[in-house]
Amino acid sequence: MYANGIAQHLPNKKYCEEDFITGAQWADEHPHWISVEDELPIDYEPVLAVVGGNHFAFVGICLNKKTWYCEIQNKATEIIGITHWMPLPQPPKKGE
Repeated sequence: MYANGIAQHLPNKKYCEEDFITGAQWADEHPHWISVEDELPIDYEPVLAVVGGNHFAFVGICLNKKTWYCEIQNKATEIIGITHWMPLPQPPKKGE
């Protein structure tokens, strides 16, 4: 639809289609930030979370769909003000 609507008059339409498909595949393979207002992670599932406005991200867990914890210096600490989260990315494969 993108290539047909925007690039229909360009001789490089084929490349527009390929670029768009590549971008869509990349977006599917890379997690994105999810607002806590839209969805919350599964309880006890480690996720990457961010405290709004502070650019502070951490690996933590959400308990009972409302309370967030992060382990800091081997101590569970409650974190307040979480605005977004995303699943942890897959670790790199050997040799990457």
